[in-house]
Amino acid sequence: MRLKVCGEAMLKVCDETMQPAARMAACRLLLCAVAAAAPLQVPAQVPAQVNGPFDVEARARQLAHVDAKFDCPKPQPVVRDIRIDEYYTDKAYSAVDAKRRKDADRAAEPLHRYAKRVTWLADRALLQRAHRDAVTGCLVRWLGEWADGGALLGRIDGPLAEHYRKWTLASIALAYAGIKPIADIGAQRQAGIEGWLRRVAHEMDGYYGTWRRESWNNHAYWQGLAEAAVAVAVNDRRLLDKAVGKYRHAVAEITADGLLPKEVARKEKALGYHVFSVAPLVLLAEIGERNGIAMYGLGDDAIHRLARAVARGVEDPGTFERMVGKRQELDGGGKGWNVAWLEPYLARFPDPRLEGLLAPHRPVTHEWLGGNLTLHFAGLDAARAVTLADPR
Repeated sequence: MRLKVCGEAMLKVCDETMQPAARMAACRLLLCAVAAAAPLQVPAQVPAQVNGPFDVEARARQLAHVDAKFDCPKPQPVVRDIRIDEYYTDKAYSAVDAKRRKDADRAAEPLHRYAKRVTWLADRALLQRAHRDAVTGCLVRWLGEWADGGALLGRIDGPLAEHYRKWTLASIALAYAGIKPIADIGAQRQAGIEGWLRRVAHEMDGYYGTWRRESWNNHAYWQGLAEAAVAVAVNDRRLLDKAVGKYRHAVAEITADGLLPKEVARKEKALGYHVFSVAPLVLLAEIGERNGIAMYGLGDDAIHRLARAVARGVEDPGTFERMVGKRQELDGGGKGWNVAWLEPYLARFPDPRLEGLLAPHRPVTHEWLGGNLTLHFAGLDAARAVTLADPR
């Protein structure tokens, strides 16, 4: 308002005292000066800080109860280079070569192990009442050593290696964001870790940024989650906006039946890849909602159609088989891993039937979604019942 009034007053003065050409030039300069001096107006619903998917400080106050001393395990060796060979043998990415799959899993094990450890440390920090600084300091040490060593920034050999870098980045960024509000990180160490996260996100975009939009599938959704996680970790609204763009693309693809056409094309793996798609999209929606962006209603409630279709398929694969016309194979990390995304979803949209699907598998953990999701999102009774087993 002050900018408008000031600008109008100057235009009036210029209009009354100057010749036309001089008046126009002077007014342009004056208006630019006013605009430069005026504070930017941020909509009230958009927070200045990019928020994570849950309130770390509140959750820590509600859940902290562990007083035992904590001994930090030795950080895992830095992984700079990633080589993981593809194991699918057909164009639909549905037929798996068992030996190549075993080799790929072995090659990816250091990344899985690191992701599980750092998210476990962030989860432990929520529970620690005494000696919390020992836990957060341990996680900062683990992240700092990988940042100093340029982890994930070496030779990334092949598409599957690129995918593992993205999934690992999501884990790391969510773990860091999960302690940042409750940890004394130190300015130098914070700059090192956050600069490293930005570099890895930039390198990730160097690969996925070459994909045509019409080719975006579950990998774009996971890239979006990794971007959103880094956006939270380093407080970068622009990066969050990029992630939201991938979410918008995804929900525009969801059919009236709650299916994603590119994942239906995976034939026998269609259900598995729908599970693999809904998980990052739900957490992306949570991050967006906590940052003033209405995500769940986009595409005429498309994410809800997807969630219902996937839940029905996990409960009874036959329902999914009838929709896609192929017998389904659901693998992954077990049924708990496949329903972990329901924890944040049900925290916002309670549903007795879906609660019945999730409850037998609590606590549910998914390192690429940030760790123990029951601890993060479930009601306090369920969250307080969580005991964290060391992921060694």
